Amino acid sequence: MRPLHIVEVLEATAGGTRRHLRDLVLGLDRHRFRLTVIASAGRDADFSRDIDLFRMAGVAVHLLPMKRRIAPIADVVALARLIRLVRRLRPDIIHAHSSKAGLLARLAACAAGGVPAVYTPHAFAFLSDSPWLGLYLACERWASRWTGRLIAVSREEYVRACDGARGLGLPADRVRLIPNGIEAGVLPPIPERPHPLIGFVGRICRQKGPDLFLDVARRIRDARPDVRFLMVGDGPWPGWVSRRLKRTGLDACTLLRTARDEIEVAGHLTDLDALVMPSRWEGLPYTLLEAMAAGVPVVAAEAGGIADVIATEESGMLAPVGDVAGLAARALALVNDRQLAGRIRAGARARMEGYTLRQMVARVAAVYEELAEQEEC
Repeated sequence: MRPLHIVEVLEATAGGTRRHLRDLVLGLDRHRFRLTVIASAGRDADFSRDIDLFRMAGVAVHLLPMKRRIAPIADVVALARLIRLVRRLRPDIIHAHSSKAGLLARLAACAAGGVPAVYTPHAFAFLSDSPWLGLYLACERWASRWTGRLIAVSREEYVRACDGARGLGLPADRVRLIPNGIEAGVLPPIPERPHPLIGFVGRICRQKGPDLFLDVARRIRDARPDVRFLMVGDGPWPGWVSRRLKRTGLDACTLLRTARDEIEVAGHLTDLDALVMPSRWEGLPYTLLEAMAAGVPVVAAEAGGIADVIATEESGMLAPVGDVAGLAARALALVNDRQLAGRIRAGARARMEGYTLRQMVARVAAVYEELAEQEEC
């Protein structure tokens, strides 16, 4: 049998969605699938490295500018170009990733003759705290009629995809729960340092809560002046963070760093005694999986798929979204109690057996083949 031609479409070529696309594309069996990537390369200059990897692996790449924000004229132009491209490529399936590409790619799939579409939201836009929530939900509901399968990366996404009142109302047989997965390496040794180090790793933007982390850090500093802090990431808020550090005096005990890819992120993670993730909303963040695989105890807000992974007290510590005092108290408990940290370190690593890259890729491949077989019947 000829391999299925899958076109992967992504606008958000940064952060976890970029990582997910790369892992999926490079992990799929070339005997079963012929792959084409259509992506917008404007958000992250380092995405050029992924393009090189794709092309070396025999994956065709087409660059198509798309805007992250709502941009009616640019969106219409991008849609027209995408329709022409899809008609020329004639794929068996289109797999759309994240909100903007998710909408445009599903519209293009319909306009190009009803190409079957798979959609992975990577956190629905209507789960954020944007003032455009009503519009985002309306767009998602409208586009859901062209969604052959929706892949949710968390239980929250799965429930919202099937919920007719607060979500999309998709039939459950069209929704699949497939969490992100990673390749876990050797568990590193526990670092020895004169001062405990607590970190934030993620995009410096509202979603990830760097402002909440600084409030957490201030509470921890007041209780344990010897604790040091590390913030790793880039995004739209680094200038604000730097000014806030100076105003609060946290600049004397906080380092700011950037990381180009998961290899550099992993290097920073293994330096930490604890990772704090105060996200306001989430899909299933790779930083969480990487930290747990490295045996770094995590204190996190119960956002998106975070609570799916930290399912027990032995695998991490959770607090309600926005609960700065709760996050600070739990992080302090970790640095004050090395036995507790050790139990979580071991429990977190054990949880990663259910979140492997091989499992993720195999389950997505099964969705492609299931949908293709349904279309043939």
